Amino acid sequence: MMFRRPMVVRHGPGLLGERPQAPAATPPPTMSSEERITQLQELGELKASGVLTDEEFQREKRRVLGAV
Repeated sequence: MMFRRPMVVRHGPGLLGERPQAPAATPPPTMSSEERITQLQELGELKASGVLTDEEFQREKRRVLGAV
């Protein structure tokens, strides 16, 4: 008795099974030093009031400082 391999079906662009792709990430806009300082102060206040966790604060701080 001979067994046949299952057929492999590949899906290409425009065919069934295609998942929509997420849009490419755009770099954050450049901020002035004053804008960065203001955002960092606001983040510090949110962290101090308990709205942001330390992890969230650090992530947002990196985001603000990276938008140079």
